[in-house]
Amino acid sequence: FMDAPLLFSALGERGILLRHFAQRPQVLRAGLPGSEAEWERLESALAAWAARRDDASKEIVR
Repeated sequence: FMDAPLLFSALGERGILLRHFAQRPQVLRAGLPGSEAEWERLESALAAWAARRDDASKEIVR
């Protein structure tokens, strides 16, 4: 997953911790959320990251 470093940073900014591996920068590890609220927080953070990523790719295409 080539965008792993960007996802790591984006989720970290929202307080969602992931583990990255220096030897394998394309790999991330995440724990499972413990409550419904934590799942919703993760979903929101991933949706925001995906939207920013889509917006950035549209700018590059132009």
